Amino acid sequence: MKKKLPWKWIGTRWLEFRYGHTVYLVFAMSFTQFILIFFNLGLEKIGVSISIATFTAAFLAAYIPLATLVGYLHRERQLEIDMVRQWEQNPQFIKLMHDIEDIKKDITELKNRR
Repeated sequence: MKKKLPWKWIGTRWLEFRYGHTVYLVFAMSFTQFILIFFNLGLEKIGVSISIATFTAAFLAAYIPLATLVGYLHRERQLEIDMVRQWEQNPQFIKLMHDIEDIKKDITELKNRR
C-alpha cells in the first residue's frame, strides 16, 4: 500500500518556518546589524568612545519609543488604506463584490415585481 504524504502538515510547517524566519529571526538579525553599523560608522568615525553596551542601551531607549510611535501613527492613519488597497487587488474579493452587486440587483428587481 502506497503511503500518502501529509501535505497539509508539511504546508503548515512551511508556513510556520516562513513566519519564524522572516518576521522574527531575520528581523532580529537585521536590527542587530543596524545597531552595529550605526555604532561603527557613526560614533567610532567621529571619535566618540563609549562601550557597545552603553551605546546599545541608549540607542534602544531612544529608538523603541520612536518606532512605537511611528507604528501607532501608521496603524491609526494608514493601515486601513493599506488593507483596502490589498483587498481591491484580490481577484476573489473583486468577484465577491460583483456577486454582491448582482444579488442586490436581483433583490431590487424582485421587489419591483410586486
